[in-house]
Amino acid sequence: MNSLDILRREAELLAMSAIGQPPHKGVPACPGLNLGETVRHVGSGYRSALEWIRLGREPQAGEWQDYPEEDEDPLEFMRSGAEAVLAELGAHEEDEPCATWWPDQQNYGFWRRRLAHETTLHRMDVQGAAGMEVGAVTDEVAIDGVDEVLALWLGHKLDVLGVRGSRDSLVTIRSRTTCGSRAAVRAARRRGVSSTRRTRTSPTRRCRRTR
Repeated sequence: MNSLDILRREAELLAMSAIGQPPHKGVPACPGLNLGETVRHVGSGYRSALEWIRLGREPQAGEWQDYPEEDEDPLEFMRSGAEAVLAELGAHEEDEPCATWWPDQQNYGFWRRRLAHETTLHRMDVQGAAGMEVGAVTDEVAIDGVDEVLALWLGHKLDVLGVRGSRDSLVTIRSRTTCGSRAAVRAARRRGVSSTRRTRTSPTRRCRRTR
């Protein structure tokens, strides 16, 4: 999977899907989130990743531009962030070291993959909010996305964040493609992550991933 190409393509699709759309339109898959906030969030995420790389550590609040300037169009804020992060990631090899929030992968390949999935997810959110047909993703990207949820999020990030819900339950990640689901589970198990994990969770979808 060429994560950099996916990131480039999905960022452009997201931007094109948002053109001319009212920012207050709600995201069907995530009640309470709207199109304008989704676009801003993506632009902020690109800048946060760049600061991780520049500083060599997790950036603190205020160390990256989280919101557009007063006279800055939110879509241009997202697009300029995409341009900057694509230039930075494209200038380095995947295995070149840099700071990330996953201890098992401290290199540029982490950010290529993480931002490719983040942008794909929110491109689909924007298209849903705009009332467009939501474009599908390839099996390869979907399988890798399942693996990322199992290994990075359920296996690491949610514990770091102290994310807890209202009750004890099992969280199961399913893929519509049986062979893809099995491939993702096998990949996750190689990293020591179970495909079904007992945790404290809420029955509602967690709409936003934390950087």
